[in-house]
Amino acid sequence: MSSQPVQTPALKTRVKNPIGRSRRGPLRQLAHWAVTIGIFVMVGALLVRNMSGLQDVGAALAEVSGTDVVMLLVLTAIIQGTYAWQYSAGLPGLRFTRGLVCFEGQTAVSNLIPGPSGTATRLMMLHTWGFSIDDFARLWLITSAITNLLVLAMPAVAVILLAIDAKPPSGLAWGLAGLGVLVAAISVVVVLLSLRSERLAARVGTICGRVIVWARGIAHRPPTDQDFAQAALDLRTDLINGWHACGVRVTIACFSNYMAQGLLLLVSVRSVGLDESIMPLGAVALVYVMYRLLTIVQITPGGVGVNEAILATIMLIVTDGAYSSQIAASIVLFRGLTYAAPILLGGVALIVWRFAGRWRVAAPSEDVGKAAVANVMMDRDPPAPEG
Repeated sequence: MSSQPVQTPALKTRVKNPIGRSRRGPLRQLAHWAVTIGIFVMVGALLVRNMSGLQDVGAALAEVSGTDVVMLLVLTAIIQGTYAWQYSAGLPGLRFTRGLVCFEGQTAVSNLIPGPSGTATRLMMLHTWGFSIDDFARLWLITSAITNLLVLAMPAVAVILLAIDAKPPSGLAWGLAGLGVLVAAISVVVVLLSLRSERLAARVGTICGRVIVWARGIAHRPPTDQDFAQAALDLRTDLINGWHACGVRVTIACFSNYMAQGLLLLVSVRSVGLDESIMPLGAVALVYVMYRLLTIVQITPGGVGVNEAILATIMLIVTDGAYSSQIAASIVLFRGLTYAAPILLGGVALIVWRFAGRWRVAAPSEDVGKAAVANVMMDRDPPAPEG
């Protein structure tokens, strides 16, 4: 009697749709929204209570000239363009127009919906244009790494500008500047040494892993079996390869974006009456770099509520608690153009993405393992393999 060989089903290792179902159930989503709205209301109430009344803020905004309005709008357009430039420079094959649509769309979502919603939107948009998870990860890694390195390094420049200003800053302002330089120096040294040494990179990964495991335990989340030392080494390799491929172009784009946002804050400050005698260039530079440093991690969608409170606090420190109405007005301008404007532009971008059928191509199937890792970043369940 002959025996027939047993047919083992082929292992399913590919997925058609790399985006899994969100782990955030209705109650969790509601809790995140409640926390976000609560923070926004609390911060708004504190700002209104401790700063000048809305009438004084409105009077300061009324002083903004037509020339200043044009400058603010031009700088806002440049900022959005440099973001699109980062995307097109960091991902060969992605045209500038699609980079702009991708950035505006994912920013609108991330500014409104709690959690890594913008990351999922970016992957979804890129996937419909024929880009893979590897492309998505490479773009995210190179742009995030260079942007964060700029944010960490620039406090040193602000201290130089602060030192050469004719108006001496207060001791508290100098203390804030010193803190920024200390954090910047430590962070930049660790990053650069990790890029030079595999051993140090693995050590940093191990330490970060312990912190993450501890944080997951505090949050009552299940433990992870991720090898953080190996993940750090893989990240180091990918970053080095990404730098060789497009590092210079992305760095120029990121630096241009960083400076354009700084100029937007400067024009916002000057247009409401905070002139050189009140807030010199070095003080504005200190406000900007410390604001970017302290908001490198966003707690609420788009940092709404928290970012405004941090910016107001730093500006009040620099001005010794004076000119609160002008400070509030400048924050309204700056955050209105960096937070609210991308929501409006993003709505248009999402419509363009939805109906620009000629941009869409057959989406590539993805490796199950890579899709699972990407979904962990987006707080989603791994997608089911294709049948």
